[in-house]
Amino acid sequence: MDVTQARNRLKAFMGEYDTLTFSVSDYPSGEWIAECREIPAILTGGMNEAAPERIEKMQDAIITAAGIPAGHANVLKLSGYQFNEEAQQELGRSFNSMATYVLQPERSLQVC
Repeated sequence: MDVTQARNRLKAFMGEYDTLTFSVSDYPSGEWIAECREIPAILTGGMNEAAPERIEKMQDAIITAAGIPAGHANVLKLSGYQFNEEAQQELGRSFNSMATYVLQPERSLQVC
């Protein structure tokens, strides 16, 4: 699969969404779980990992759910990683961060 095919597959997978956001819950044990708000079947998590590792796992979860082979993560762009109090209230549970992914603009894609 080339990068154009990967991008097209991801676009079809995302459907009506142009952005995917994750609610990230942290637990005292060091465990964390990230759930996609738009497509709840996209989940990932781990233990005692810093933001860069978490971001990579969330990106991988999206690519895997879309049926895209590893190595095409460049079709996604992280557009933000922050605490979002409004989303916390909306979901009614505790979490301390939010990650937002968007489909990478075609003009900035590079073949790996």
